Amino acid sequence: MPPTNELVLWLGVFLVALSYSCVGHGGASGYLALLAFTAFTSREASTLALLMNVGVSAIAFIIYHRARHFDVKLAWPFFVLSIPMAYLGAVFKLSDSVHRWVLAAALLGAAAALIFRPTRTEEPGKPVAIPIALILGASIGLLSGMIGIGGGIFLSPVLIIMGWADAKKTAAISSAFIFLNSASGIVARTSEVAPMASRHWPLIVIAVVGAVVGGIIGANRMAPTTLRRALGVVLLFAIPKLFM
Repeated sequence: MPPTNELVLWLGVFLVALSYSCVGHGGASGYLALLAFTAFTSREASTLALLMNVGVSAIAFIIYHRARHFDVKLAWPFFVLSIPMAYLGAVFKLSDSVHRWVLAAALLGAAAALIFRPTRTEEPGKPVAIPIALILGASIGLLSGMIGIGGGIFLSPVLIIMGWADAKKTAAISSAFIFLNSASGIVARTSEVAPMASRHWPLIVIAVVGAVVGGIIGANRMAPTTLRRALGVVLLFAIPKLFM
């Protein structure tokens, strides 16, 4: 890869990691869009995206947890089944045309709900229905494993729209959810991980640096309403990336 193109890719990865970690996401959809313009095969790109996802989501979780936004009682029902289902999903592959349109429709609806949701409904108070949370976690985990992302783009809107968590708790839970699902997907691709990590470690490091900056901004500097709307904007930007 020519030096100029490599520099552009590094800058792109940094900006994706920064913007996504602000809202507790790993940025896999953004990395996949960037890597689509390189010589990486789709399988190589998804494996590298998962590696960066793990690093970015881990940093985001640590920062949000230290800021005391993580609620384990709220989070666990979504995690229990999502991890094994993400592993199973990583073994299989969903048809590109099907997953792009389904994902785009889901992101558009979620983004609109987050951006235009009235401020007065910002404070959550509804208890989580555990059976529903288990089913949602399993479904999101399976689909995320198939696509090669962490699943935060699905979980975050659900938590906020259903009134189960505010924007900062959502970011904290989503970052942990993304980390666990991405790690599960990586386990399913063990033989591919070491070669990709050794060849492209600068990209992973750059993503982690971007995550540190973004996580600090999101957890400590952004108001909940601003954070919620930022998440909606991130989801909107993810839609055209699906078709690149």
